[in-house]
Amino acid sequence: MTLFGLIWFVVIFIAFMIKDIRAMIFVTIIGMIWQCNNMVDLESFKCGPQLITSIFFVVKTYCYKIENKNKKNPIFSNYKLWILFILYILINFLMNFGSISFNNIVNCMILFIYVFTFYRLIYVSSYMEKKDFEKLVNMLTTIILIFGVIQLLVVVLNIPRNSLIKYLVYNDIYSIENIFYYKSYFRFYSTFMEPSYVAGLLVCLLGYYIFKDSKSKSDLKYIILLNIAIILTFSSTAYILYAIVMLIYAIKNYKKKRTALILPIVVILIVGIGFKSGIFDKVLFNKLSTKSGQVRTIWNNHAISVFEKNRYFGIGYKTLRASSIIYDILGELGIVGLSIYFIILINNLKNLFSKKNNYFFRIFSLGIVIMFIGQMIACPDIDLCSFWLVMYLYALSSNLNSIKGEKNI
Repeated sequence: MTLFGLIWFVVIFIAFMIKDIRAMIFVTIIGMIWQCNNMVDLESFKCGPQLITSIFFVVKTYCYKIENKNKKNPIFSNYKLWILFILYILINFLMNFGSISFNNIVNCMILFIYVFTFYRLIYVSSYMEKKDFEKLVNMLTTIILIFGVIQLLVVVLNIPRNSLIKYLVYNDIYSIENIFYYKSYFRFYSTFMEPSYVAGLLVCLLGYYIFKDSKSKSDLKYIILLNIAIILTFSSTAYILYAIVMLIYAIKNYKKKRTALILPIVVILIVGIGFKSGIFDKVLFNKLSTKSGQVRTIWNNHAISVFEKNRYFGIGYKTLRASSIIYDILGELGIVGLSIYFIILINNLKNLFSKKNNYFFRIFSLGIVIMFIGQMIACPDIDLCSFWLVMYLYALSSNLNSIKGEKNI
């Protein structure tokens, strides 16, 4: 067990032993952000806090007396669709290879753990009050921002990467995606392996705060800091998602004077900084000409060629990698797999227009759509921890009523 693993296991144990289920909920949500850390790091087996914490949470829910008043929750249908998707993946393995290997089972188990945790979070969501949920989102945002500042300071101050921070935040030293070790540049990615993986989450959190009609001083503070963090990702994914959210915000609030005054100023400043610094030139206009862009193009072309030979069923889950989830699923699971995934997305869109009095549920319904767009741009992993973190918040919000003064997004 790693040093981080030992510390986090103590945190899990304490939360597990506390009678109130909310302690375990908080730890489960925060546990999803440590993408660069392994709790267990053996030569033949590595496991991060996301899965282990989720498993402990599921066990805790079965030790906790839960009333069955959530059976009519509309997002139970979402869970059933995810189970259908996993079953299709297993059947797909049998169709492509005639058997299911150990690696196939592991990949499916990872996805199943996330899906089943999502299901159990729906069950316990009625034990979360609005103030608890707000406190949880504030805590999540604060931790991501604090570690983002620490990560940036490591670059600015040239702090050795083999210091204590290696063992506490970035102990997954063998993953080539962990840019903390193989790229030393000034970009915000906090506890995640690269900026694109945190991009969607940052934008979702920003949306959570900006769509509130009644904003506290702390909400305004988070809005400012999240805007800065998004800019400092220097990520085309973050910028495109940010533009989408701001467009929705402008459409929703076009009649308000503050929108007419503030939004153009913000846009002018961002565009001015982007062009003056050359950021837009690097991350948007010349993206495909960079080495990263060329590699992504090769991945996508390979996925398309695989799809053309296996249009309906693909060649199996986790057998290739593209830069977009569309190409990825088409190559791996074919038209059938992509159709099921789109049905799941459409089900989320349907929930976006339900529960009109629940601001929290509606904003994280939108968050799922934002994360999916991020997957289409640059984050093709179905089991991406930041995606499932938003899914977890979506499940938790399903039984909350809107706080006073909040309107529909």
